[in-house]
Amino acid sequence: VGKITAAAVTAIAAAATAAGKALWDMANQTAEYGDEIEKNSQKVGLSFESYQKWDYAMKICGTEMSSCTTGLKTLTNTFDDAVNGSSSATEMFNRLGLSIPELQEKITAVKSWLYTEPDRYHELRDTYDTDCFRKAVLNNALDIEDELNKIGVFTVSFSCLPFKYLDGGQTAVSYSNGGGSTLVNPTFFDSKPLIRVNGNGSGTLKIINRTITTLEIEDIDSFLYIDSEQMNCYKGAASMNDKVTSESFPVLCPGQNVFVFSGGITSIAVTPRWVTL
Repeated sequence: VGKITAAAVTAIAAAATAAGKALWDMANQTAEYGDEIEKNSQKVGLSFESYQKWDYAMKICGTEMSSCTTGLKTLTNTFDDAVNGSSSATEMFNRLGLSIPELQEKITAVKSWLYTEPDRYHELRDTYDTDCFRKAVLNNALDIEDELNKIGVFTVSFSCLPFKYLDGGQTAVSYSNGGGSTLVNPTFFDSKPLIRVNGNGSGTLKIINRTITTLEIEDIDSFLYIDSEQMNCYKGAASMNDKVTSESFPVLCPGQNVFVFSGGITSIAVTPRWVTL
């Protein structure tokens, strides 16, 4: 038993030594990598974080950041020279169809766009899904001018609603036949339309799909809007919620949706707002 115990203790000690050496080596490698990034980022005029992002992007492209440091160093130096009034550096940007004043104006324009009405959602488009957009709000602070004082990488984060909105669902479709007009939802998801009701006096609007939504509307004066997404009825800046009675706001289900209206309603215009994932 004593020999077995001694052998076990020896094996545990050896394993602990090996693990300790591995941790020591890992710590050294991490420190060396960090030191390399620090030195290289200073060489090209990028922040530590920006250099790491560039390095990651280069590896995805099958190359190394170290192979691009000379070019980035030249670019940042030329940008600085142009900002400081160098005519030759400015000419180089002009050949690319860019000028320093234009760059600064575009930076200001981007910043203004990002911070316009930050308390509400705005359209956000990308180059992947060109036939749709998201509704998003900026959720991080960013001083773009500071980030772009040297050419570098910056991150903009948005909080988005879960659905994407199809461009094809942003155009109003008009109906003047109150006896029954059909609008087909081409997606797999319910949408929350914007409906303009035209007419005078009182009238009834029904939307028939998997259920029947009935809206009793009073005192129509030319028109009013029913916005299912905002859960609001209005005309201009005036609330019309007290003029519309219904158990719920209308939704457009996948497939056929039939509109029937009567009374003082002469026509409707439906912006369907089709959504998808």
